Amino acid sequence: MSTDRELLERIEADPKAEATTGKAPDFSKSIATWRVDFVDCTGKRYEGTFTDKIPTIRDRDRIGILMAQLAGGTAWASLPPASRASLEQRAVFAVCLLEQPDWFKDPATLVDQRLLDIIYSMILQHHETFFRPGENPPAGGAESQGSDQAPAKTPSGDTR
Repeated sequence: MSTDRELLERIEADPKAEATTGKAPDFSKSIATWRVDFVDCTGKRYEGTFTDKIPTIRDRDRIGILMAQLAGGTAWASLPPASRASLEQRAVFAVCLLEQPDWFKDPATLVDQRLLDIIYSMILQHHETFFRPGENPPAGGAESQGSDQAPAKTPSGDTR
């Protein structure tokens, strides 16, 4: 079985952009680097650095195509909301994450959904800040001990 990223690479080859590093996330740039420190429901600690990019129009199309591929031919509307949200997150991770820790190479193998929600939330914070310069970023952050933080919008800006 292939990972989400391998599936995406088969759909369309995409060279990785160079990413800069920094301690504080600068979400005003098209590429941002940030850290996660999370203890899951089993007590396992996950920490590492992520670099994500703002998706282009083509990237947004790729996210949609990957979501359909991950659904495996199942009608989108017939999937439970939690499954649709998970598939969307995994597609966004595969397209928008340029770098991630080894433990996040296949996020579908992780146990605690809250960890994926936090990482997804950081990507959404980057998108919201980038597209709305000068506004305060959404509250919250990646440093967490198993918080119930969940995203409120999709990468296209739709409210859930």
